[in-house]
Amino acid sequence: LPLDPSLVGTAHSHPSGDLTPSPTDLNRFLGRVMVIVGFPYREEDVAVYDGRGRRVGLRVVGP
Repeated sequence: LPLDPSLVGTAHSHPSGDLTPSPTDLNRFLGRVMVIVGFPYREEDVAVYDGRGRRVGLRVVGP
């Protein structure tokens, strides 16, 4: 992705279900947060991390 100061973060899935960011995830980190969604892709299968790989709070809002 090109560098863009308006970029808040990135998101991707881990089909294995493991929500831990890999070294590759951390090396490719862009923006302020990284969202990882794991199988089976329920609300509780979402994690958000900062640039150091520390999990940060998440509140899912929606219908």
